[in-house]
Amino acid sequence: MGGSNLAQDAKPMILLNVSGKPLTREHINTEM
Repeated sequence: MGGSNLAQDAKPMILLNVSGKPLTREHINTEM
């Protein structure tokens, strides 16, 4: 279960770094 949490947290972090914009989890869900 811990791995799933880490993966979910890592996804938004990576997208945030790539985009360079502060995206929220909701925004990421809409984008994906």
